[in-house]
Amino acid sequence: IGGDLVEATTDETSNGAINDLRMAATWTNRDWIYVGAGLSAITGRNVMGTVQTFDDSSFNSFESTRLLSYSGSALSAGVQLVSKKLSTVVGLDYRLGNSMRMKANDTTLARGDVPSRFGTSVAFTGIAGTVLAMRVARDQWSSMTPMLVNAAAGEQAHDSWDVGGGAEVSGPRVLGQTFMLRAGGRSRTLPFEAGGKTVTEKSASFGTGAAFGGGRMSADVALIRQWRNADLPSVKER
Repeated sequence: IGGDLVEATTDETSNGAINDLRMAATWTNRDWIYVGAGLSAITGRNVMGTVQTFDDSSFNSFESTRLLSYSGSALSAGVQLVSKKLSTVVGLDYRLGNSMRMKANDTTLARGDVPSRFGTSVAFTGIAGTVLAMRVARDQWSSMTPMLVNAAAGEQAHDSWDVGGGAEVSGPRVLGQTFMLRAGGRSRTLPFEAGGKTVTEKSASFGTGAAFGGGRMSADVALIRQWRNADLPSVKER
């Protein structure tokens, strides 16, 4: 400024989320099959903030806030199959994403699609007091790539596999109540990049819980540990 270098500190923040508000219904007239359908309203917002301060008190600090809003819709359907003979429950689901918009005030900044998704899950209940389950899902996050700020520079959202499994077994009895013991693991690809690298996430969970008051009240506690990796030696997230 005026031929001189002036040191400044810039802080940028982003707070917000995109939410899936779903209205759904299920139907069955058999004890082995259940079907369902849902309509989702996709809505949310991000508050983007920038604050710039100068070491030189001769300059006033600068602050700006930008509000981004999101809107879209999706349709979903699912089916659940129950086999008492095999002590197995199988679930299948699919979500069809419709168009999605990102706006600042009344101006549309970008358009994309709500990520479509399909998944399946299996639970085995053939052991007394035990439930074993696993699930696999695929999210098509790449349909939101046109909405990224740096999409023109090659930044992209990545489709992701989401795989998980776990077990619940009967544990010790305390004060006449049986505590359930739970453990599980999960591995997935996250939709966003870090330094141009794909980000993967693994997690492990442990927990317990019990029902009280004739089943009218329950208490649960869980511990979850997560690891993220993007093949960047200088970056770790736990």
